[in-house]
Amino acid sequence: MAGKYTAEGILEACLTTELNGLANAGISAAGPSISNDATGERDFFGNFELYIAAQGTNRTAGAACHLYLIPEVDDVNYGSTVGACLDNYYRGPVSIDDGALAFRTLIFEDVKLPVGDFKCVIKNSTGQTLAATGNTLKFRRHAYEDA
Repeated sequence: MAGKYTAEGILEACLTTELNGLANAGISAAGPSISNDATGERDFFGNFELYIAAQGTNRTAGAACHLYLIPEVDDVNYGSTVGACLDNYYRGPVSIDDGALAFRTLIFEDVKLPVGDFKCVIKNSTGQTLAATGNTLKFRRHAYEDA
């Protein structure tokens, strides 16, 4: 029998004010802890949506943002986001147009979520500082359904 996905969960905010005013080549502060180890969670995948508010200047050609999911394994400490350590948690890029208008995109479908709790981080590679307000990263979780 073919595998099935569970219904998507509720839309959850990962990053909000952490993205506001984020400089080009800057890495956002980690968002709040997202639980993935409580009863009814333990999901394998997430679909992530990035919304970038209108910017004052056009983004550069080849603009992108990069998603990182920072795990914890001991219920207290999260992985380091300093320097090259951040690369351990890379989930991939999302291409963004070179305009200045607001931009909404489904970054990733079926991103593998860490086992246990995690935090999200975005690296801005748009060529411009993100708008001062209104930027968000949200996700919906899902898993395999027992046949």
